[in-house]
Amino acid sequence: MSGGGAETPEPVRSDGIPLGRIAGVPVYLAYSWFIIAALIVLFFGPLVGRNFPYLGAGAYAVALGYALLLLVSVLVHELAHALTARAYRWPTAKIVLTLWGGHTQFGHVRSTPGPSLLVALAGPAANFLLAGVGWIILLAVPLHPVGYLLAEILIWANLLVAIFNILPGLPLDGGRIVESAVWKATGSQDRGTVAAGYAGRIIAAALAAAVILPPTCGSRSRTCRWSCSLRSSRECSGWVPAPASATPVCGCACPPSAPVR
Repeated sequence: MSGGGAETPEPVRSDGIPLGRIAGVPVYLAYSWFIIAALIVLFFGPLVGRNFPYLGAGAYAVALGYALLLLVSVLVHELAHALTARAYRWPTAKIVLTLWGGHTQFGHVRSTPGPSLLVALAGPAANFLLAGVGWIILLAVPLHPVGYLLAEILIWANLLVAIFNILPGLPLDGGRIVESAVWKATGSQDRGTVAAGYAGRIIAAALAAAVILPPTCGSRSRTCRWSCSLRSSRECSGWVPAPASATPVCGCACPPSAPVR
């Protein structure tokens, strides 16, 4: 030890709650995730309660299940990125699950368009696969109405994560796909990054417009659409038959392929 006193170590920023390692990759849950989880429970819980009154306070547990299924979907997405990157010997530092979804942090990478494209595609592909598994469960397994609802949530959560991430603009996976395509075509990664960055600005403006200017959909409100989905979970599962003379709520009805018992 040299003279002059001990040095004060720089504070290390916490990435959140460590969840352990998966395939050697550290996984963290950011504290901000609890914000979106609380919002999902507060919004979704009362809707579940109105459609499944016998659940009581358990309706909020089902809503929490929704938040956890969304979290698992994001984790699978990020793991697909990490494991594909590891196949190309990319240094993978960590996975952080956040309010906005999650991200996989890599070390310094010297790559080419091909591996970069495959790493970007791996995440959405994993979510499309999980959505397919959920659909098979709906078709093949007799489910309690709550189980039917959770299977539907598994499908939609993964479709949401996959479709959102393939939007063609940075920092989304679709932006990395655009970057790789332009990089391959021009031989310049910088040009690919600039093109994907401009695409990202267009996507951000379009999403902001979609939020600020709600799309017109007749008299069907967002809450009505949620109630429609929940009602289908009961009636289409076969546990709560819908009267033949009943008028469909919000125009919703069971799909032709739904199981009827």
